[in-house]
This record gives sequence, structure tokens and C-alpha cells, in this order.
Amino acid sequence: MTGTTSGCADIFSGPESGTGTFTAIMSGHANLSAENFSGTFTINWPAGSGFNPSNGNLTVTEANGLEYVSGTVTSGFDTGTAFALQYVITGQTGRGTALHPVTAQTYTNTQPLTLSRNEG
Repeated sequence: MTGTTSGCADIFSGPESGTGTFTAIMSGHANLSAENFSGTFTINWPAGSGFNPSNGNLTVTEANGLEYVSGTVTSGFDTGTAFALQYVITGQTGRGTALHPVTAQTYTNTQPLTLSRNEG
């Protein structure tokens, strides 16, 4: 899975300009009615933020057509922080049959990528 990050904001220093990237490498099982993946991710923050990339583990599950992604940052910026986002599939290549399997999907987020931790 790949995507771009923009409109980032840090609770302490406010909005960050520029764009970054989100990349996940996943494996698991999927069919037309359910998905269950796990893997690793890297978030490359906008250059102006000065943050090192965040790396971690994630899981993806599907419910009622929405994809729920959750995990934890294990190294880099914000190590130990919980990670979450939600998206919906907007298109696919292939029909999802044995003869014509789905080989690619497009998506859009329905809930923004968030990193959160308890500071206190």
C-alpha cells in the first residue's frame, strides 16, 4: 500500500507544510467479503518537519466495506505511539474470481492517519 501524507499537524508546533509518503508491506488473506492483513509500514514525514521516518507494524481488517488499519510505531519518530487510519476501496483491477483475481486496488481515507500517545 502506498499513499501520500499532507496537512500534517503536530499538537505542540501546529501545522507542517509539504507532503510525505506512507508505505506498507502486507500479507494475509482476502476475498470479496473480507480482508485480513498484517505487515510493516514506514511514514516519511514532510521534509520541513525535521522528523525521522516512523516505522512499525500494522494490521488491516475489514468491516461493512471499511478497512481499519491499526498498529504501533516501533522505531524512528514517535516510537511507541499507536497508529490508526481508516479507508474505503474506490476501485480495483480484476473481478475477484479465480480466473480474474484482484491485483490492485485504489482507495481514499475516510479517517485521517493519526499517531497518539499518553504523555501523562
